Amino acid sequence: MAYVKDNFPKDISVEANGSMFIEQSLNTLVVQSQLISVAVSFGIVFLILAIYYRSIIAGLIGIIPLMISVALNFGFYGYCRYKAQYRYGDGCKFRNRYRYRLYHSLFGGISP
Repeated sequence: MAYVKDNFPKDISVEANGSMFIEQSLNTLVVQSQLISVAVSFGIVFLILAIYYRSIIAGLIGIIPLMISVALNFGFYGYCRYKAQYRYGDGCKFRNRYRYRLYHSLFGGISP
């Protein structure tokens, strides 16, 4: 919606609906549930370590490697997802070219 705010006139209102609205809602729900899940896991690990070592400092020190690994994991996933969008587009272009050439060679230029 930032694109609409920046590029559309102020007197035009735009709302998300249809499949775009559903996709936006599902994306928001997935992100929220992931953040809650990660926060709960950090809390549980912190509590277990703090109780085991009887020190809040030890609990905090103990969750640092977990936080780093989660950050690297999500960062790597985001990077790969970003790259995958372009790879998927290249794959679709290759498939379309392949199908065109196949139909052209099999049916003499007539494509279904």
